[in-house]
Amino acid sequence: MVGDPKQAIYRFRGADVATYLAARDRMRAMSDDSVVSIDVNFRSVRPILEWVNQRFDLPLSAADQPGFARLDHFHEDHGAVRR
Repeated sequence: MVGDPKQAIYRFRGADVATYLAARDRMRAMSDDSVVSIDVNFRSVRPILEWVNQRFDLPLSAADQPGFARLDHFHEDHGAVRR
């Protein structure tokens, strides 16, 4: 099973975050090693991820949300974008 509870907000495909969380919790109850989290972002640089982590921690940690998972960077800041 592969999933991301934050993607379950797209109910137009019948996704239900409660169902995902229940399945994840059942898997974790069988074995702590059965759930693997990806916490490194390979697309965004450090300043972007710091901004995202600061802004989304509280909203995604609310009772009716899937929970917040901090993302770490793989790439440092590449400097200013040239236009």
